[in-house]
Amino acid sequence: EFLEDWLLRTCELVRDYQPELLYFDWWIQHESFRPYLIRFLAYYYNLAAQEDRKVAVCYKQDALPSGSGIVEMEDTERRKPFRGKWIPRSPVILGAIPRI
Repeated sequence: EFLEDWLLRTCELVRDYQPELLYFDWWIQHESFRPYLIRFLAYYYNLAAQEDRKVAVCYKQDALPSGSGIVEMEDTERRKPFRGKWIPRSPVILGAIPRI
């Protein structure tokens, strides 16, 4: 019941607010989410295609198939070779970057 409710509410948010970017934390990689996540991604990407909009989903680790979103990489994961789109987990803090 929770997962069906999650799917309906998340699709409603997408329909009503048309977000360009969605971020999901680690919990979507649980096996119980997989069928709901696949249905949601199909809805999200197909709706965006119908409306000629570019959208993306950020996720952690192996929650989604490679190439279906943007991977959030933690510091230790960035040391490994990776092909594809990714974002860093550590924020860039203004003033923390040395001046050259």
